[in-house]
Amino acid sequence: MHDKMAIISSAYESSVGLATYIQFAYYVDRQHDLISRLKRYDSCGTVAHGFGTYQWLTEDVSEQKLKILVPPLGDGMGASVEDAHGYLHHLNINDEKIEKTYSEEKLNSYSIQVDGDHFSYVVKVQEAGDCTNDKVVLFLHGFLGTSEDWTPMMKALSPSARVIAVDLPGHGESQILQRDDENFNQISLTIQSVADLLLKLICNITDGEVVVVGYSMGARIALQMILNENHKISGAVLISGSPGLRHEASRRRRTAIDKSRAQFLLTYGLECFIKTWYSGKMWTSLREHPQFDSLVRTRRKHSNITDLSKVLADSSIGRQK
Repeated sequence: MHDKMAIISSAYESSVGLATYIQFAYYVDRQHDLISRLKRYDSCGTVAHGFGTYQWLTEDVSEQKLKILVPPLGDGMGASVEDAHGYLHHLNINDEKIEKTYSEEKLNSYSIQVDGDHFSYVVKVQEAGDCTNDKVVLFLHGFLGTSEDWTPMMKALSPSARVIAVDLPGHGESQILQRDDENFNQISLTIQSVADLLLKLICNITDGEVVVVGYSMGARIALQMILNENHKISGAVLISGSPGLRHEASRRRRTAIDKSRAQFLLTYGLECFIKTWYSGKMWTSLREHPQFDSLVRTRRKHSNITDLSKVLADSSIGRQK
C-alpha cells in the first residue's frame, strides 16, 4: 500500500520454518498483485524471495522432507505452496532430532505479604533459575489461571534467566487478608491496584529491572505496570490482552456484564461457573485440545470464590483505563 516491495527471507531454517515462509510469501505476492490492480499499476509478477539455506543443515525436526524444485537449467530454485500446506498439515516431528536443553528441576515455592489499602495480599510465588541473575522475568496468568500455567516455559528459560510466577489475587494459593471484615467492599482489586501491588512485590524480590510476561488479565495488568512508568519494568510481552474500551457506553455495558458474571459465580459456585465460562464461543478451539479436561481440573482448585468473584468484577475491562 506504500509502494514498497516485501521480500521474505530467512537463514538456517528447518523445513517447518521454510514451509511457513513459503505460505507467507505466497500471501504477500497475492496481496501485492491485488493492490497493483486496484491502483492500476502493472504487476511485476512473482517476487523471488530468499527462503533460507535449503539443505545446509543435514538434520531436520520432521521425518518427511519439504520438496524443493531444482530445474536442470538455470540458477533458481522454487517450492510449491500446495506442497508446503500439505507438509505442515501432515507434519510428524522426529523426536530423535530434538534435544531438550533444560533440566526437569522443581520450582521453588514461597509466600510474600504485600500491603495494600484496607487489606494485605499474601502472594504465592514460584521461582526457578539463578537468583543472582540480573535477567528477571515475571509471569502473570489470566483469569482462572495460576502460576503453574507457566511451569513449562519457566523451566525452559531458567538456565538463562531468573524466572518468577505468582498467583494473582483471588487465584490459586494466594490470599487476601482483610484488616477490617466490615470494609470488604472498600478493597479494590482493579487492574490499577493489582499493578501497584505487584510493583511493590517486585521491589521485595529484586533490586534490578524486570520483564513482565502476561496473558489475558495478566497482560492487562502488565500493560498497566508499564503505564505507571515505573523504572522497575524494562519491557513486557502481552499475550491476548485488551488495551481497554474507548467509548463510555461500551465500558458501562462490559462492567455490567462482568458484575453479573461475578454474581453468577457467587450464587451457583465455581463448578457451574467454569462449565458456563468454557462453553463460550471464544473457547471453541480450546475445547478440542487434548489437554482441555486436564486444564479444567486445575481451574477447580481456587478455594475462595468470594475473592475470585470480586477480582472478576473489579478487574473488568469496563473499569480499565
